[in-house]
Amino acid sequence: MSQKHKMIQGLDNLTQLRKLGIVELVEEHGASLCLSIEKMPNLHSLNVTSLNKEEPLELDAMTNPPPLLQRLYLRGPLERFPRWVSSLHDLERICLKWFSLTRDNPIEALQDLPNLTELQLLDAYTGTQLVFKSKKFQKLKILDLQKLEQLTYIIMQEGTLPHLQKMIIALCSKLACVPIGVERCRDLQELHLCDMPQTFVTVLEKNGEMDKGQRYKDLT
Repeated sequence: MSQKHKMIQGLDNLTQLRKLGIVELVEEHGASLCLSIEKMPNLHSLNVTSLNKEEPLELDAMTNPPPLLQRLYLRGPLERFPRWVSSLHDLERICLKWFSLTRDNPIEALQDLPNLTELQLLDAYTGTQLVFKSKKFQKLKILDLQKLEQLTYIIMQEGTLPHLQKMIIALCSKLACVPIGVERCRDLQELHLCDMPQTFVTVLEKNGEMDKGQRYKDLT
């Protein structure tokens, strides 16, 4: 047994831990980490990063996640979205990176979390559409979408994201236009469009959207 594996197994003695960060996690240690985390009922913040962008992040073994978890940062390749995340009713902030999700849509898994205020998807989804359904994400204030390289459309239905204040879209090379229905987000104060392709900028100019008073910032 490696020293790193022993260390992960030993975490289950830290039952009063409130904040945990793990880096360079390898796939074979994922199940042991899940078992240790389940014994931390007071955990408020969890940050897990895999060894590299190719090393799978294995967290499916978790069945009883810490009920008080408020912040979750996961960085590593995943083919399936961890089912336990949808049960984190106290979760306020989540950042997902390198997930490479194709079949599972993270939006559908997170849309009913009652206290979520900030969502970051960074190179975390390879689907072509993200649909924000009506009456979902009732408390979300910040939405950050970066390097979703297959994404072509973002659709916002009536009544979704009622308290969204800030939205960032960056490095989405195939995005055809600004989010459809974004005007429905009445509380939106900032829309940052960063490092977008020239074709995207051309569409904005052609449709006259850059002259309608919307707050487009950092547009390149």
